[in-house]
Amino acid sequence: MRDERESVSRIASKRYLEMTISDLVGILYRRRGVFAVSFVALLMMASVAISFFSPVYKSFASVGFVREEPATTQTDFPKAVWPNAAEFVETRMEMIIGNETLSTVMSVLRGQGVSFSQEANVQGNFLRRIFGNDQGFIASDAKVSDEIDKDVEALRRRIDVERIGNSTVIQIGVTDDDPERAYQIVSAVAESFVWLRNNELRRGMDNQLTVIQRQLDEARKRLETVEQRHADWEKSSGNIADRERELILERIYDLNAELDTAFQEREAARMLFEKRQAVKSSEELLALPDIAKDDQVRDLQVKYEVLQQNYAELEQRYQPAHPSMVRITGEIWSVQQTLAKALERSARQIDFGNANAQARYELVLKQLVRWKKELVKKHEALAGQGVLERDVEEAKRTVELLGAREQEILSSIAELKPDTLLLQLPLVPLYPEFPGKNDLWIAGVLVTLLVSVLIVILRDYFDQAIRSDEDLKRVFLLPVLGRVPLSRDDSQYLEIGETTEEALGHLIVLTEMMRTDPDPRQPDAGKAQVICVGSASPNEGKSRLSAQLALSYARRGLKTLLLDGDLRRPGHLSSIAGIPDFSDVLIGEEDISVLVSKVTKVDRNLDYLGARDGLPGVLATQLIESRFGALTEIMRSSYDRIVIDTPPVLMVADSVTLMRLADVRLMVVRNNFSRRPDVMRALDQFGIAECSPDGLVLMAADTSKTYGYRTDTVWGT
Repeated sequence: MRDERESVSRIASKRYLEMTISDLVGILYRRRGVFAVSFVALLMMASVAISFFSPVYKSFASVGFVREEPATTQTDFPKAVWPNAAEFVETRMEMIIGNETLSTVMSVLRGQGVSFSQEANVQGNFLRRIFGNDQGFIASDAKVSDEIDKDVEALRRRIDVERIGNSTVIQIGVTDDDPERAYQIVSAVAESFVWLRNNELRRGMDNQLTVIQRQLDEARKRLETVEQRHADWEKSSGNIADRERELILERIYDLNAELDTAFQEREAARMLFEKRQAVKSSEELLALPDIAKDDQVRDLQVKYEVLQQNYAELEQRYQPAHPSMVRITGEIWSVQQTLAKALERSARQIDFGNANAQARYELVLKQLVRWKKELVKKHEALAGQGVLERDVEEAKRTVELLGAREQEILSSIAELKPDTLLLQLPLVPLYPEFPGKNDLWIAGVLVTLLVSVLIVILRDYFDQAIRSDEDLKRVFLLPVLGRVPLSRDDSQYLEIGETTEEALGHLIVLTEMMRTDPDPRQPDAGKAQVICVGSASPNEGKSRLSAQLALSYARRGLKTLLLDGDLRRPGHLSSIAGIPDFSDVLIGEEDISVLVSKVTKVDRNLDYLGARDGLPGVLATQLIESRFGALTEIMRSSYDRIVIDTPPVLMVADSVTLMRLADVRLMVVRNNFSRRPDVMRALDQFGIAECSPDGLVLMAADTSKTYGYRTDTVWGT
């Protein structure tokens, strides 16, 4: 039974995960006080937070970039998109919020008399980040530094720049709590950037023109110098045969080219030679490209690797002394020796190549020196003439190229078009950015409503009190035999109101039906039926139900005995004057027929028997265990019904003993008071003693509930 109740309890917990709208409405109605307090408190907190919020405005401007490329045909047009456009745009975005641009903007704003606080708009930016509306570009140099003006940093935090799609257009946005100031700032940023960018473009072309003009002046001076030297040489040396001059000069040029080639070959051979000398093993020698490319070395290395693979395969099958292993070992050794010789030969070739390259270089150098000396001795004038003429021609070509470049730059400056354009002019924003105060109020009300609902659900989830008879049947798997309301007429135990009388009538009918069930606990004909009423904890209405149930039996003409089984704390009826002490009977000092009192002031058929004063716990338990059962059997023949009021089962163990004596066992649970864990523990104790209750009675129940009859198969109905 306990396992079934625990599984049902887990299922009951899942109902919160599968809650429907109707379930939620019922919980909210039941917890309407908690919901109202939570909603009002949270709404007041939200109103305080919103009162500190100031709306922000955002003004926008757009700048675009155009780069013209020369047309290749008559049908080509200037292009505004280039392959590295993304990198170009990102660089310009860095420039917009860079220190140079923002310093210029600050100068413009100061000139216009615009000022702002460094801490302004912090709340607006923070809330925009919360609502996901702060997606602007953040520059890599936006970290605060001691060397950077704090005003520039404050301005940078107000600016958002982002690329529009895949185009070469940048949108600039500025947020501020003053719409006019936001417009002035974004205008200053956009115009300052366009001016700086176009000024940078013109300044770059001016710098190019200055460099070209300086180079042109130097080239003209050099031309004058070489022409003067050529004229002086002609006056002093005269003319030499052109063919002889060409042959000598061509030979010198050839030797120069050959010397360069020999130098490169010598350096390559020297580097290879140094690598060869640094090699300490055959594997490192094979790693040299020149040796690895040798056909014989490559073939031997392949053959060696194949033999190694064969050796590994044979080694798995044969012993080292096997003929196949001996044969392949010999082949490997032979190839290793041959490969070592080939490597030694290749190494010698490297040494030989290095020596040859050095010798060839020295030979060519000697030839070049000899030819130059010969040229100096025999044809000094020829060499001077050729060099001077070549210098003159080269100087003329340089002057012509630089002059053409100067004219090209001058034309470009004259026809200069800016590559940065202001595409969208800024406007004064008319409406604040999201979230505004109205948006915050809507969001605050919604969040407050959701949080209040969540608080109500959590409060209901963690509340262990019994709320309805549906909770009883679902959690404890026991039928609800009665639902007794708490009527205004029930201020006294022995006074029953109309609604209570109706509820007790349903309960009596069900208990009477139990007399017809084939239950061995039921009394024989002519003997009183013992009804035992118990509860888990005090103040759950157990004593009230016992007294009122006994009175209802008496009013139906049944001779009824109300027996108070709580010897530690006797009930309220023990204070009636003239009632003897039940403990005297249990001790054996008095006869039971003398001690049974008639509560005649309520009904002539109702008798009451109970202790006048409380007994110690050990004595009370001993008396109940030793004498109570025998006394009950004696009283069965004198009454039609015996109602026993037991102490709370979680307080003392006497209830278990009394429950075992009863024919009908009722468990009292008070609505909105009893806790599910307490009731569960009480039922477990009864179950261990094999005296589980026959059903539950819900006290302080809702009067609007109807009273159902017991239909469980336990009683066969």
